[in-house]
Amino acid sequence: PFIGVLFTYHMLCLGVGILMCYRVRNIPSILAEGKWVFTAVYSQMQLLVLALPLLTLVLENYPAFTIIKTAMICACDTTALLMIFAPKIQLVARYGDFDRDKIVQYINSTVHHSTQNDHIYQGLRKSEASDFSASTV
Repeated sequence: PFIGVLFTYHMLCLGVGILMCYRVRNIPSILAEGKWVFTAVYSQMQLLVLALPLLTLVLENYPAFTIIKTAMICACDTTALLMIFAPKIQLVARYGDFDRDKIVQYINSTVHHSTQNDHIYQGLRKSEASDFSASTV
């Protein structure tokens, strides 16, 4: 009974997460990675749907139940963390020389726009001599 309540609660939380990702889909990608959060939530939902029948099958075998439950928890958490932080780590590794003033200026000037263009990162580098606001318009 408790696993069913926990499963239902977890699915509701995942559903709310997907709804929030849908609502922020038009925010510029420099401010939010909704597509990665959505992918992480979707991955967790897939693992949860896979885990429930497996756990039901091995309910009487406590060691197998514990191993599968632990593996699924580790898989859910690891994939969520990787999908949220790996793009940020890749971005910093690729463009490690961000100029904070350019980022603030860009956010102030374009937060009302609906863009998902990732080429804007080129204009936010310190080595970029030209004004990025002219190059992103």
